[in-house]
Amino acid sequence: MRADDDADEFFQFEGAASAQPAAGDAPEPPRVPPRLGLLAELTIPEFDEVARAAKLSHVLADTVVFTQGNHADRFFILVDGSVEVIRDSESLATLGPGAFFGESALLVGGRRSATIQTLTECTLWSISYVAFDGAVSHHLMADPAAGAEATRRIDGAPPGAFDHPSEG
Repeated sequence: MRADDDADEFFQFEGAASAQPAAGDAPEPPRVPPRLGLLAELTIPEFDEVARAAKLSHVLADTVVFTQGNHADRFFILVDGSVEVIRDSESLATLGPGAFFGESALLVGGRRSATIQTLTECTLWSISYVAFDGAVSHHLMADPAAGAEATRRIDGAPPGAFDHPSEG
């Protein structure tokens, strides 16, 4: 058994493998984010930090997750559903399961450069800025595809998009 397997088992709720939900009961959602994508590369201590800071949210369709210009305090991973990225009332992209968002403002220490709105019901893991900065950001930028996407998003933002309102 790998050390990573030990960490994953540590975070599973007791009886997860054998517990069958009673008729009509929904299965209990995982208590920590899956070790997929950017999180797969974290060391056990880094993943532990992220798991303690992670928050699972079920969000209805047509809900604003965050608004352009808001203070940035969390990084998001879309588990299921789809979201729209909107800047200055223009749709920039639609993101689906496995996508991440909210990293740009955290990486540059600024405000949100776009609004994120759910198109369907979504399940989101969000991670606090402290955990993102301490455990995820360097893996994000070290991963060729994820780092390129984060850089593209930052570079594609209009001048002043991340500025605090008093700086603009």
